[in-house]
Amino acid sequence: MSADQAQTAPRRQPPSVVLSIAVAVGVVAAVFPLTTLLSPSWVPGAVLAVTAIVGVGLLARFAERNGDLIALGAQMIVWTASLFVAYPGQVLGGLIPLPGSPWGLPSVFRGGIAQIVESVAPVDVGPALAFLLIAATGLIALAVDQLTGTARVPVVASLPLILIFVLPQLAVPRGSHLLHAVPLAVAIVTMIALGGMPRHRITGQSRRRVTAVTAGIAAVAIIAAFVIAPRLPFVSGDSPAFFARGSSVDVSLDLGDDLRRNTNVEVMRVRTEGGAAPYLRLATHTAFEGGRWHLDDGPLESLAQGFGAVSTTGEVGEVELSSQITHVEIVDLDAARLPVPANALSVSGASAGWQGQIDNRTVRGDGLSSRDEVYSVHASSPQPTLEQAQASPWPAMSPSGDPVTNGLVSEDTLSLDGLAPDHPIALAAYEAIGLDADVMTGSAGNRAAALASISPYDALVALEQWFRSDAFTYSLSTPLEGGFDSSSVDAMEAFLEVREGYCVHFASTFAIMARSLGIPTRVAVGYLPGAVTDRVIDGNVETTVESDQLHAWPEVYLVGIGWTAFDPTPGVANAQGQITDSDNGAAPEPAEPEPEEEQPQPEETPAEDEPAESNEDETSGPEEDTVADDDTAATWSVPWRTIIVIALAILLLALPAGVRLGIRVSHVRRARRGDIGAAWRELRNSAIDAYVIVTATDSPRAFGERLTTAGAPEEAVSALVTSIEHASFASHHVVLEDLSGPLTDVRKGIRRPGMRGVIDAMLPRSLRRR
Repeated sequence: MSADQAQTAPRRQPPSVVLSIAVAVGVVAAVFPLTTLLSPSWVPGAVLAVTAIVGVGLLARFAERNGDLIALGAQMIVWTASLFVAYPGQVLGGLIPLPGSPWGLPSVFRGGIAQIVESVAPVDVGPALAFLLIAATGLIALAVDQLTGTARVPVVASLPLILIFVLPQLAVPRGSHLLHAVPLAVAIVTMIALGGMPRHRITGQSRRRVTAVTAGIAAVAIIAAFVIAPRLPFVSGDSPAFFARGSSVDVSLDLGDDLRRNTNVEVMRVRTEGGAAPYLRLATHTAFEGGRWHLDDGPLESLAQGFGAVSTTGEVGEVELSSQITHVEIVDLDAARLPVPANALSVSGASAGWQGQIDNRTVRGDGLSSRDEVYSVHASSPQPTLEQAQASPWPAMSPSGDPVTNGLVSEDTLSLDGLAPDHPIALAAYEAIGLDADVMTGSAGNRAAALASISPYDALVALEQWFRSDAFTYSLSTPLEGGFDSSSVDAMEAFLEVREGYCVHFASTFAIMARSLGIPTRVAVGYLPGAVTDRVIDGNVETTVESDQLHAWPEVYLVGIGWTAFDPTPGVANAQGQITDSDNGAAPEPAEPEPEEEQPQPEETPAEDEPAESNEDETSGPEEDTVADDDTAATWSVPWRTIIVIALAILLLALPAGVRLGIRVSHVRRARRGDIGAAWRELRNSAIDAYVIVTATDSPRAFGERLTTAGAPEEAVSALVTSIEHASFASHHVVLEDLSGPLTDVRKGIRRPGMRGVIDAMLPRSLRRR
């Protein structure tokens, strides 16, 4: 560049520290709402990666020449280093493949993805998922910083941040995140205000105008966050059903969104040896603290050790135990738990990594997915007679009148979290079983005498029948205001007033009412037995369980018998726990969700009629892999979805280059016909794309000299400059000539070589600079 050109060229704007801080804050604020779905253990590593990537980019841009290219290279190096630090295993052979050794990255990727699709919130983030989250957050920071600091398209850079911020709300609405929205809005406004500035200095009135516009946009963003956002459907909690995944489930007692889904899919197929299909539990809730139920989080043991034998304590005599083997094939269920029947003794055939929660006989797998699991569960359930059930005594009373468990079950099974005997829930329990409220709220002696007039079992049956009477109505459309769509104390009180709700309300309220009588309880979450099909395998009828059969029910500890399931929800299933003389303690047959519909009679199906699932395959047990046609289709659908997403991403990345190509083709076509104005506009655009200084004060000849200095052929530049000068100043008619050739020669001459030229082509500066 000549001395005159240097004097007339605008001074280069140095990199903005405030802009880099805004980028870092924007990325962190965008990903932080993910902590409502994922435990925050990965956040410090992600914040460190974001800070390092944005910081090294800022330092690199202070270079006088090629600062943007140096920034990109340095950020790629720092991002790669963050992968090395976060990778859960050996870097060589694990992250970086070595000849002759198994590559560990694919298995880490699969393990992380399996956790991502889990709906049990908050997901306990394992090492594999933490690696993916840190890697993804660092890559987002790199992309946003490049789009803002190098490409100078902060509006485009803000779009992925907004999308990432909104996704947790669309998946599982758990609050409006307004406090998180404010720093994100401020960061985006700052990025737009500073990232959209030209790279020469601005002063005076221009700077004041930019400041005023920035303040105005910030005010609008904050008002929108606090006034408009809370009224959006996906923020208020009443989210559209199409945002929910039919194949996932939240095992907390906030089942309203899961139960109200419009989609319904088959989640599993079940067949049971030795009895009717059982309820299948995913989890239990025993602790009642802070006015709400809490998910059990007991010690885990390897499934190979089993859960131990089911035994009775002898208070009601010898109780018969019924042994069952239940075969489960998961079709479409993503959960970190395996559905198992109550009183499980052992689980066989499940993939490695699943563990048993010994205290409640459920199965968990941190970082695992239940999808496509095929396994068998051996269970042993007490089958007391009616006389034995009615002989089960009340838990022993202490001198103060408070029930104690004598080590039979944990104290958590009786905790009422301060609910007094005269609480409305307790008063409703006395009413349901016919006890006088004044006596029950009086002295401990009078209370004990009143309870002695009825057995715990009879009290539970009376309570169950009270809920299943015409006084209560099952409904999924109950009002959601005021936290009614939950299992809190306030929700239970409201439920007892309106007497309308769904399984969560019936189960949680039944359990607390039973505790107010001194009976140990807990609440289970899982699935109803399902609907019988026309398939019989090895003499056992197969049932199909669908996503709308997600259910919650109470379990009660009867002294001398053990944990026994009841079901107070009307119209959904037969009342568990009720025993008659005729069945000698056998569990009642499960009812279909709509018993008035006639079910097909099961028939023995010859193996030759089922080529996809032969007798030989069925008898081989769950440890052999059998893939049906629909499973094959599901297996192939994932890569196709991935290919579509990648193709869309490529199209999105190529969009600026495509727009610029269309403009160039139009200009060149018109220049070929002698349109001097189109040729000159394309010449200036090509110069802007190649980072050649273009100013409004330059004459055509001065601009031509700058192009020649940048590498353009002098002959081609001269032809273009002469044409525009003649068109502008000549008094006679200018002969039209083809200017497309000189245009092409100039563009090739000033185009930057190597990777810099590729970046210029992918992100043309002429689309955002004039």
